[in-house]
Amino acid sequence: FPSASIVLVGGTFDVDLSRLEALPNVVLLGQRSYGEIPEILWSFDVCLIPFVRNAITEATDPVKFYEYCYSGKPVVSTEMPELRRFAGLCALASSHDEFLEMTARALEERPDDPVRIRRRSVAAENDWDRRYGQIAAALADVENRRYVAVEHSVLESLEHSASELPLA
Repeated sequence: FPSASIVLVGGTFDVDLSRLEALPNVVLLGQRSYGEIPEILWSFDVCLIPFVRNAITEATDPVKFYEYCYSGKPVVSTEMPELRRFAGLCALASSHDEFLEMTARALEERPDDPVRIRRRSVAAENDWDRRYGQIAAALADVENRRYVAVEHSVLESLEHSASELPLA
């Protein structure tokens, strides 16, 4: 995308960005305060989640996806299991070429596309107040249950003893 500016925000972890840094249209903003993010986000045309695929990202539910959905703007992400349920709201790429192709398509999305409203609904359904409520309810449910921890060898001994009891 030589005619577009590519702005990357946030920390980098174990990734060599020297090739990107050399490109004239790539801007690496680095880590920013949470308060700066909305203004930066509103300047984007397409929101990218270019995660390297590994064991950690395979188990990741990226919070930035929900933040991006709040803007309604198109989202292109590396394919991740946690985002598959949102395949109709974001583009999930399995390869470098596919990521580029999907980004090009996302740039063509019209600002009045109805999918933007659905993205905002997903963001509203996943805000921190709702998530906290779900976590609090799950913890209350667990708190009301009773569990007994028994060592395996003790359990075997109890089973053996029970088998020797006379049946009435």
